[in-house]
Amino acid sequence: MGNWCSCIRRSSATGSVTGPAPRKQRRQPVSDQPCERINTNQVERCFVDIHVLKRAEDILERHSHVAIIGAAGDGQTSIAAMIYGKRSKYKPLFVQHIEDFDVEIIAYRRCHMLVIFDDIFNGLRFSTKLEKIFRVLADSLIHDAPSKQKITRNSNSKWEKPRSSFKLRFIFTSRKYNWNRGCSRFHRFKFSLFRPETVVDMTKEYWTPEEKKRLLRWWMAKYQKVELSDKDIQNIIHSKNIGFGFPLICSLFFPTPVFQMHPEDFFQNPLTYLRCDLDPIIREGSNRSAAIILLILCGGSLNLVTFLSEADFAKLFKVVQGVVESCTRTGIGDEIRNFTGTFCIVEDHIASFSHPSVYDAAACALSHLNHVLLLQYCSLKFLNERVRLKKTLQTPTTDDVTNMIYISPALHQIVVGLAEGIRQKCFKWTVTHPALSNDTIASSLVAQLGDELTRIVQQTDKTFGKCFLYWTSLTHYNALFKGALSTFNQKTD
Repeated sequence: MGNWCSCIRRSSATGSVTGPAPRKQRRQPVSDQPCERINTNQVERCFVDIHVLKRAEDILERHSHVAIIGAAGDGQTSIAAMIYGKRSKYKPLFVQHIEDFDVEIIAYRRCHMLVIFDDIFNGLRFSTKLEKIFRVLADSLIHDAPSKQKITRNSNSKWEKPRSSFKLRFIFTSRKYNWNRGCSRFHRFKFSLFRPETVVDMTKEYWTPEEKKRLLRWWMAKYQKVELSDKDIQNIIHSKNIGFGFPLICSLFFPTPVFQMHPEDFFQNPLTYLRCDLDPIIREGSNRSAAIILLILCGGSLNLVTFLSEADFAKLFKVVQGVVESCTRTGIGDEIRNFTGTFCIVEDHIASFSHPSVYDAAACALSHLNHVLLLQYCSLKFLNERVRLKKTLQTPTTDDVTNMIYISPALHQIVVGLAEGIRQKCFKWTVTHPALSNDTIASSLVAQLGDELTRIVQQTDKTFGKCFLYWTSLTHYNALFKGALSTFNQKTD
């Protein structure tokens, strides 16, 4: 219930868009592609009807697009899934990273289409490519989208689109602080995509007390050993929680006895309790500690069968053993299963954190224990989205609202991690890192790669395609781009 979003089938950890055929293949009509990636059945079984759903549906009907924003775990993605579930005539497309979206999918579709852009501004690099995507989306709401012809530009740089009978609908979801940050950067679209009248703000249109009570009753029926008095229920449904949405708070509260000691206080300050529980676990030096640390370093997803049976994880397991000497593979596997229903979920032998906010909180807890370990071994995606530079030489800090980790420019480990990622041809998550806007760090990275850069500038990203110079050109990081371009020119001379 609280983790409705787990019912949505996500794309891989690399952030690819589900649905469209790879570029190198012959283009298929969108209606013939396996683009249905939203499992609404499980959402519907546990969804408590709320007034925000009807409000979002009305806005979508009137304006052809709606933005649903709120706190982490407010249920934005699940509301989007419920809206889709009522529109069986539309083919859904679930986009987890908008900057990877191929706008030609709109041009080539042969059906009505509902495109859900999930957590739209999370971890974005504000590039010219993204601006072009927004321009196409905005323009498609004004004109009928094409079905067989390509989108082209005329001499006035306007998007030319022939008429089509196929309807197009967009749903954007976002955490509110990401939304505010993104809209401030793309303010030119405030009269097309980001108009106030097309936004449902769940931090203002709160869950009503009656809606909260229905959700609590659902959880109490599932966890009958958890007792809440009428006074507790009244206090909870009239409290204003901080940091997390009400569904996520419920999903953390009911399976976890330690959170149930002070119900009203927990519902008002869930993030404080979550961090107070995770911090000691990570520090206790047990298999429980190792289980959480390993999940963090694996990017929040771990194949338990592979981990227990194959040697692929030998290096990473040794890293974890360097922090927790007594841990064992079997012990870690057992503890991850013990966390199921609270901090973790396990589906088809794949273990992951129960919600992105739990992953963020756990990673921030690890950064307080050993930020060097986090910088060296966390996923490149996490490094790109969650680690930022401070302007001062102070020790690392964490913003518990945004879950951003701020580090000193003197920490060279970030350069080590980015350099290794570049060697592995992971350009999207490395050369676009905001830390490289610092000329000193960018120059250090170029120097560390040295003669290897001559070979690297000829390569393409192993997952997302496009060459090294393409990714650097998106960033406007002068020191990095000039260093790479100089190497490329030396190679071609």
